[in-house]
Amino acid sequence: MNQMTTGKEPPRWQNSGEGYAVGKKSSGKERGGSGRRADTGTYKVSGRRPAGRLDTSRLEEKKRMRRNQRIRKRIGLVFGAFVLCTGSFLAGRLTAPAGSKTLGRTDDSLPGESGMSRSGFMSTASEQDLEMSDEEKRVYVLEHPEEYPESLVSLMESSPEALDFVYSYPEEKNKETVIDLSGELVKGEIPLFIQWDKRWGYWKYGDDLMALSGCGPTCLSMVYVGLTGDTSMNPKVMAAYSESNGFYLENVGTSWELMGAGAEELGLQSNTISLSKEAVFRELDAGRPLICSMRPGDFTANGHFIVIYGREGDELLVHDPNSPKRSGMKWSYSDLEYQIKNIWSYSVRSKDRKVEKSFSQI
Repeated sequence: MNQMTTGKEPPRWQNSGEGYAVGKKSSGKERGGSGRRADTGTYKVSGRRPAGRLDTSRLEEKKRMRRNQRIRKRIGLVFGAFVLCTGSFLAGRLTAPAGSKTLGRTDDSLPGESGMSRSGFMSTASEQDLEMSDEEKRVYVLEHPEEYPESLVSLMESSPEALDFVYSYPEEKNKETVIDLSGELVKGEIPLFIQWDKRWGYWKYGDDLMALSGCGPTCLSMVYVGLTGDTSMNPKVMAAYSESNGFYLENVGTSWELMGAGAEELGLQSNTISLSKEAVFRELDAGRPLICSMRPGDFTANGHFIVIYGREGDELLVHDPNSPKRSGMKWSYSDLEYQIKNIWSYSVRSKDRKVEKSFSQI
Protein backbone atom coordinates (compact mmCIF):
# COMPACT_ATOMS: atom_id res chain seq x y z
CA MET A 1 0.00 0.00 0.00
CA ASN A 2 1.38 3.42 -0.98
CA GLN A 3 1.84 6.11 1.61
CA MET A 4 1.43 9.91 1.17
CA THR A 5 3.94 12.08 2.98
CA THR A 6 3.48 15.49 4.48
CA GLY A 7 6.88 16.70 3.49
CA LYS A 8 8.18 16.22 7.00
CA GLU A 9 10.45 13.49 8.34
CA PRO A 10 8.34 10.62 9.76
CA PRO A 11 8.48 10.06 13.54
CA ARG A 12 11.57 8.26 14.91
CA TRP A 13 9.64 5.26 16.22
CA GLN A 14 8.30 4.58 12.72
CA ASN A 15 11.76 4.25 11.18
CA SER A 16 13.23 2.27 14.04
CA GLY A 17 10.86 -0.64 13.55
CA GLU A 18 9.51 -0.32 17.11
CA GLY A 19 5.97 0.39 16.03
CA TYR A 20 3.62 0.64 13.10
CA ALA A 21 3.72 3.33 10.31
CA VAL A 22 0.00 3.89 10.40
CA GLY A 23 -1.86 7.14 9.77
CA LYS A 24 -5.38 8.34 9.27
CA LYS A 25 -7.03 8.36 5.92
CA SER A 26 -6.50 11.41 3.73
CA SER A 27 -9.25 13.99 3.93
CA GLY A 28 -8.12 15.77 0.72
CA LYS A 29 -10.27 16.94 -2.16
CA GLU A 30 -11.06 13.45 -3.39
CA ARG A 31 -14.80 13.25 -2.87
CA GLY A 32 -17.39 11.69 -5.02
CA GLY A 33 -20.39 13.37 -6.59
CA SER A 34 -22.55 12.22 -3.74
CA GLY A 35 -20.51 14.18 -1.27
CA ARG A 36 -18.96 11.07 0.24
CA ARG A 37 -15.25 10.82 0.82
CA ALA A 38 -13.59 8.72 -1.81
CA ASP A 39 -11.60 5.82 -0.47
CA THR A 40 -8.44 5.97 -2.48
CA GLY A 41 -6.61 3.47 -0.35
CA THR A 42 -4.00 6.04 0.56
CA TYR A 43 -3.10 7.10 4.11
CA LYS A 44 -1.23 9.92 5.73
CA VAL A 45 1.37 9.04 8.28
CA SER A 46 0.57 10.11 11.82
CA GLY A 47 3.27 10.96 14.33
CA ARG A 48 1.59 9.19 17.28
CA ARG A 49 1.12 5.45 18.04
CA PRO A 50 -2.34 4.20 17.24
CA ALA A 51 -4.56 3.63 20.28
CA GLY A 52 -5.13 0.01 21.34
CA ARG A 53 -2.03 -1.43 19.68
CA LEU A 54 0.80 -3.07 21.73
CA ASP A 55 4.49 -3.31 21.17
CA THR A 56 5.09 -6.99 20.21
CA SER A 57 8.35 -7.27 22.13
CA ARG A 58 6.69 -5.99 25.32
CA LEU A 59 3.80 -8.37 24.78
CA GLU A 60 6.15 -11.33 24.53
CA GLU A 61 7.98 -10.17 27.66
CA LYS A 62 4.74 -10.05 29.64
CA LYS A 63 3.78 -13.52 28.46
CA ARG A 64 7.18 -14.84 29.53
CA MET A 65 6.83 -13.22 32.97
CA ARG A 66 3.37 -14.74 33.51
CA ARG A 67 4.63 -18.17 32.44
CA ASN A 68 7.54 -17.96 34.88
CA GLN A 69 5.18 -16.90 37.68
CA ARG A 70 2.98 -19.93 37.03
CA ILE A 71 6.00 -22.25 37.08
CA ARG A 72 7.28 -20.75 40.34
CA LYS A 73 3.83 -21.12 41.89
CA ARG A 74 3.62 -24.80 40.93
CA ILE A 75 7.11 -25.47 42.28
CA GLY A 76 6.12 -23.76 45.53
CA LEU A 77 3.00 -25.91 45.87
CA VAL A 78 4.94 -29.14 45.26
CA PHE A 79 7.65 -28.16 47.73
CA GLY A 80 5.07 -27.18 50.35
CA ALA A 81 3.29 -30.53 50.00
CA PHE A 82 6.62 -32.36 50.35
CA VAL A 83 7.52 -30.43 53.51
CA LEU A 84 4.07 -31.12 55.00
CA CYS A 85 4.25 -34.87 54.32
CA THR A 86 7.79 -35.12 55.65
CA GLY A 87 6.83 -33.26 58.82
CA SER A 88 3.83 -35.53 59.41
CA PHE A 89 5.95 -38.64 58.90
CA LEU A 90 8.66 -37.48 61.31
CA ALA A 91 6.07 -36.46 63.88
CA GLY A 92 4.61 -39.98 63.77
CA ARG A 93 8.03 -41.52 64.31
CA LEU A 94 8.89 -39.23 67.22
CA THR A 95 5.58 -39.72 69.02
CA ALA A 96 5.37 -43.52 68.56
CA PRO A 97 5.25 -45.52 71.84
CA ALA A 98 8.44 -47.27 72.90
CA GLY A 99 7.01 -50.74 72.36
CA SER A 100 5.66 -50.07 68.91
CA LYS A 101 6.48 -52.33 66.06
CA THR A 102 8.85 -50.71 63.63
CA LEU A 103 9.41 -51.05 59.93
CA GLY A 104 10.75 -54.30 58.70
CA ARG A 105 8.26 -56.01 56.44
CA THR A 106 8.94 -55.86 52.75
CA ASP A 107 5.37 -56.69 51.68
CA ASP A 108 3.06 -55.32 54.31
CA SER A 109 -0.12 -54.53 52.47
CA LEU A 110 -3.31 -53.38 54.06
CA PRO A 111 -6.32 -55.69 53.75
CA GLY A 112 -7.79 -55.51 50.27
CA GLU A 113 -4.99 -53.26 48.96
CA SER A 114 -2.18 -55.53 47.91
CA GLY A 115 -0.23 -52.64 46.41
CA MET A 116 -0.19 -50.49 49.56
CA SER A 117 2.54 -51.12 52.09
CA ARG A 118 1.28 -51.01 55.65
CA SER A 119 4.73 -50.13 56.96
CA GLY A 120 4.98 -47.45 54.25
CA PHE A 121 1.54 -46.16 55.15
CA MET A 122 2.45 -45.79 58.82
CA SER A 123 5.79 -45.76 60.59
CA THR A 124 4.55 -47.84 63.52
CA ALA A 125 2.29 -50.82 63.01
CA SER A 126 1.07 -51.17 66.58
CA GLU A 127 -1.12 -48.03 66.47
CA GLN A 128 -2.58 -49.07 63.13
CA ASP A 129 -3.17 -52.62 64.41
CA LEU A 130 -5.20 -51.27 67.33
CA GLU A 131 -7.47 -49.51 64.86
CA MET A 132 -7.99 -52.62 62.75
CA SER A 133 -10.94 -54.85 63.57
CA ASP A 134 -10.52 -58.57 64.17
CA GLU A 135 -12.19 -59.25 60.84
CA GLU A 136 -9.72 -56.97 59.01
CA LYS A 137 -6.80 -58.80 60.62
CA ARG A 138 -8.29 -62.15 59.71
CA VAL A 139 -8.81 -61.06 56.10
CA TYR A 140 -5.23 -59.78 55.94
CA VAL A 141 -3.88 -63.17 57.07
CA LEU A 142 -6.01 -65.03 54.54
CA GLU A 143 -5.02 -62.69 51.69
CA HIS A 144 -1.28 -63.03 52.41
CA PRO A 145 -0.58 -66.78 52.62
CA GLU A 146 3.04 -66.17 51.64
CA GLU A 147 3.62 -64.52 55.03
CA TYR A 148 2.03 -67.13 57.28
CA PRO A 149 2.66 -70.87 57.80
CA GLU A 150 -0.41 -72.91 56.98
CA SER A 151 -0.45 -74.30 60.52
CA LEU A 152 -0.79 -70.78 61.96
CA VAL A 153 -3.71 -70.03 59.65
CA SER A 154 -5.36 -73.21 60.94
CA LEU A 155 -4.71 -72.07 64.52
CA MET A 156 -6.43 -68.76 63.77
CA GLU A 157 -9.48 -70.58 62.41
CA SER A 158 -9.73 -73.12 65.25
CA SER A 159 -8.75 -70.73 68.08
CA PRO A 160 -10.05 -67.21 67.38
CA GLU A 161 -8.43 -66.06 70.64
CA ALA A 162 -5.05 -66.47 68.92
CA LEU A 163 -5.92 -64.09 66.07
CA ASP A 164 -3.64 -61.24 67.15
CA PHE A 165 -0.78 -63.67 67.77
CA VAL A 166 -1.15 -65.11 64.27
CA TYR A 167 -1.56 -61.70 62.63
CA SER A 168 1.64 -60.40 64.28
CA TYR A 169 3.77 -63.35 63.16
CA PRO A 170 5.71 -61.67 60.27
CA GLU A 171 6.91 -58.79 62.46
CA GLU A 172 7.32 -60.61 65.78
CA LYS A 173 8.77 -63.98 64.77
CA ASN A 174 12.43 -62.95 64.90
CA LYS A 175 12.28 -60.63 67.90
CA GLU A 176 14.44 -61.44 70.89
CA THR A 177 12.34 -61.03 74.01
CA VAL A 178 13.51 -60.96 77.61
CA ILE A 179 11.05 -63.09 79.58
CA ASP A 180 10.43 -62.04 83.16
CA LEU A 181 7.59 -63.84 84.95
CA SER A 182 8.29 -62.45 88.40
CA GLY A 183 5.46 -59.94 88.15
CA GLU A 184 2.96 -62.66 87.25
CA LEU A 185 3.70 -65.02 90.13
CA VAL A 186 1.37 -65.10 93.12
CA LYS A 187 2.68 -67.22 95.97
CA GLY A 188 0.64 -70.37 96.53
CA GLU A 189 -1.08 -70.18 93.13
CA ILE A 190 -0.50 -71.96 89.83
CA PRO A 191 -0.06 -69.30 87.10
CA LEU A 192 -1.73 -69.48 83.70
CA PHE A 193 0.65 -69.53 80.74
CA ILE A 194 -0.62 -69.59 77.15
CA GLN A 195 1.43 -71.51 74.59
CA TRP A 196 0.82 -68.86 71.91
CA ASP A 197 2.04 -66.01 74.10
CA LYS A 198 4.19 -63.74 71.87
CA ARG A 199 7.10 -64.06 74.30
CA TRP A 200 7.63 -67.71 73.38
CA GLY A 201 4.88 -68.81 70.98
CA TYR A 202 7.00 -68.16 67.84
CA TRP A 203 9.83 -70.31 69.24
CA LYS A 204 10.33 -73.58 67.34
CA TYR A 205 9.60 -76.68 69.37
CA GLY A 206 10.03 -80.02 67.66
CA ASP A 207 8.28 -80.08 64.30
CA ASP A 208 6.43 -76.81 64.73
CA LEU A 209 6.08 -73.64 66.80
CA MET A 210 5.46 -73.56 70.55
CA ALA A 211 2.07 -72.04 69.78
CA LEU A 212 1.06 -75.26 68.05
CA SER A 213 2.98 -78.07 69.72
CA GLY A 214 4.02 -76.64 73.08
CA CYS A 215 1.08 -77.50 75.35
CA GLY A 216 3.14 -80.12 77.25
CA PRO A 217 6.09 -77.96 78.32
CA THR A 218 3.74 -75.01 78.91
CA CYS A 219 1.70 -77.08 81.39
CA LEU A 220 4.79 -78.36 83.20
CA SER A 221 6.12 -74.80 83.36
CA MET A 222 2.89 -73.66 85.05
CA VAL A 223 3.14 -76.39 87.67
CA TYR A 224 6.89 -75.99 88.25
CA VAL A 225 6.82 -72.19 88.61
CA GLY A 226 3.74 -72.32 90.85
CA LEU A 227 5.18 -74.95 93.21
CA THR A 228 8.81 -73.78 93.37
CA GLY A 229 8.56 -70.04 92.73
CA ASP A 230 11.41 -70.38 90.21
CA THR A 231 10.32 -68.13 87.35
CA SER A 232 13.36 -68.97 85.23
CA MET A 233 11.60 -72.12 84.00
CA ASN A 234 9.26 -70.27 81.67
CA PRO A 235 7.57 -72.21 78.82
CA LYS A 236 10.36 -71.40 76.36
CA VAL A 237 13.05 -72.73 78.71
CA MET A 238 10.93 -75.77 79.59
CA ALA A 239 10.51 -76.54 75.88
CA ALA A 240 14.29 -76.37 75.41
CA TYR A 241 14.70 -78.72 78.37
CA SER A 242 12.18 -81.16 76.90
CA GLU A 243 13.75 -81.21 73.45
CA SER A 244 17.34 -81.39 74.73
CA ASN A 245 16.53 -84.44 76.85
CA GLY A 246 14.61 -86.39 74.23
CA PHE A 247 11.13 -85.80 75.61
CA TYR A 248 9.85 -84.57 72.26
CA LEU A 249 8.99 -87.34 69.78
CA GLU A 250 9.24 -86.41 66.12
CA ASN A 251 5.88 -86.43 64.31
CA VAL A 252 4.18 -87.37 67.59
CA GLY A 253 4.64 -84.57 70.11
CA THR A 254 5.63 -84.33 73.76
CA SER A 255 6.25 -87.69 75.40
CA TRP A 256 4.49 -88.62 78.63
CA GLU A 257 7.97 -89.13 80.02
CA LEU A 258 8.34 -85.35 80.36
CA MET A 259 5.50 -85.37 82.91
CA GLY A 260 7.11 -88.20 84.86
CA ALA A 261 10.87 -88.62 84.59
CA GLY A 262 11.35 -85.12 83.18
CA ALA A 263 9.57 -83.52 86.13
CA GLU A 264 11.53 -85.70 88.57
CA GLU A 265 14.83 -84.51 87.11
CA LEU A 266 13.73 -80.94 87.76
CA GLY A 267 13.11 -81.68 91.44
CA LEU A 268 9.36 -82.32 91.45
CA GLN A 269 7.64 -85.38 92.85
CA SER A 270 5.48 -86.81 90.06
CA ASN A 271 2.89 -89.56 90.59
CA THR A 272 0.44 -91.12 88.18
CA ILE A 273 -2.99 -91.36 89.77
CA SER A 274 -6.11 -93.35 88.95
CA LEU A 275 -8.75 -91.91 86.65
CA SER A 276 -11.44 -91.37 89.23
CA LYS A 277 -13.29 -88.45 90.74
CA GLU A 278 -12.19 -89.48 94.24
CA ALA A 279 -8.49 -89.57 93.33
CA VAL A 280 -8.68 -86.22 91.57
CA PHE A 281 -10.45 -84.53 94.49
CA ARG A 282 -8.04 -86.09 97.01
CA GLU A 283 -4.94 -84.76 95.26
CA LEU A 284 -6.40 -81.29 94.77
CA ASP A 285 -7.50 -81.09 98.41
CA ALA A 286 -3.91 -81.90 99.40
CA GLY A 287 -2.65 -78.94 97.36
CA ARG A 288 -1.19 -81.06 94.57
CA PRO A 289 -1.92 -79.72 91.05
CA LEU A 290 -2.59 -82.15 88.21
CA ILE A 291 -1.56 -82.39 84.56
CA CYS A 292 -3.91 -84.35 82.31
CA SER A 293 -3.28 -85.84 78.89
CA MET A 294 -6.49 -85.29 76.92
CA ARG A 295 -8.22 -86.93 74.00
CA PRO A 296 -9.84 -84.83 71.27
CA GLY A 297 -12.88 -83.09 72.69
CA ASP A 298 -13.69 -79.79 74.36
CA PHE A 299 -10.11 -78.52 74.27
CA THR A 300 -8.62 -79.45 70.90
CA ALA A 301 -9.29 -81.64 67.89
CA ASN A 302 -6.04 -83.48 68.63
CA GLY A 303 -4.21 -84.66 71.73
CA HIS A 304 -3.66 -82.01 74.38
CA PHE A 305 -2.37 -81.34 77.91
CA ILE A 306 -4.20 -79.25 80.53
CA VAL A 307 -3.64 -78.36 84.19
CA ILE A 308 -6.26 -78.88 86.91
CA TYR A 309 -5.13 -76.66 89.78
CA GLY A 310 -8.06 -76.69 92.21
CA ARG A 311 -11.78 -77.09 92.74
CA GLU A 312 -14.77 -75.19 94.04
CA GLY A 313 -17.16 -77.77 95.41
CA ASP A 314 -17.68 -80.31 92.66
CA GLU A 315 -16.40 -77.97 89.94
CA LEU A 316 -12.83 -78.21 88.70
CA LEU A 317 -10.60 -75.22 87.97
CA VAL A 318 -8.62 -75.65 84.76
CA HIS A 319 -5.70 -73.90 83.06
CA ASP A 320 -5.87 -74.63 79.32
CA PRO A 321 -2.60 -73.47 77.68
CA ASN A 322 -4.46 -72.96 74.42
CA SER A 323 -7.36 -70.83 75.65
CA PRO A 324 -7.77 -68.09 78.25
CA LYS A 325 -11.53 -68.38 77.70
CA ARG A 326 -11.75 -72.07 78.61
CA SER A 327 -9.36 -71.44 81.48
CA GLY A 328 -11.93 -69.10 82.99
CA MET A 329 -14.63 -71.75 82.95
CA LYS A 330 -15.50 -74.28 85.66
CA TRP A 331 -15.79 -77.94 84.75
CA SER A 332 -17.50 -80.89 86.36
CA TYR A 333 -15.58 -84.14 86.57
CA SER A 334 -18.18 -85.72 84.32
CA ASP A 335 -17.39 -83.09 81.66
CA LEU A 336 -13.77 -84.22 81.54
CA GLU A 337 -13.93 -87.87 82.56
CA TYR A 338 -14.14 -89.42 79.11
CA GLN A 339 -11.60 -87.05 77.61
CA ILE A 340 -8.81 -87.81 80.11
CA LYS A 341 -6.18 -90.39 79.11
CA ASN A 342 -3.75 -90.00 82.00
CA ILE A 343 -3.24 -87.86 85.12
CA TRP A 344 -0.05 -86.86 86.99
CA SER A 345 -0.02 -85.33 90.45
CA TYR A 346 2.81 -82.99 91.56
CA SER A 347 4.49 -81.74 94.70
CA VAL A 348 7.92 -80.34 95.54
CA ARG A 349 10.57 -82.89 96.42
CA SER A 350 12.73 -82.48 99.54
CA LYS A 351 15.01 -79.45 99.16
CA ASP A 352 18.08 -81.32 100.36
CA ARG A 353 18.33 -83.14 97.03
CA LYS A 354 20.45 -81.30 94.48
CA VAL A 355 18.88 -81.04 91.07
CA GLU A 356 20.92 -80.47 87.92
CA LYS A 357 19.06 -79.05 84.94
CA SER A 358 20.51 -80.93 82.00
CA PHE A 359 19.74 -78.46 79.28
CA SER A 360 21.03 -75.20 77.88
CA GLN A 361 19.47 -72.08 79.36
CA ILE A 362 18.18 -69.74 76.67
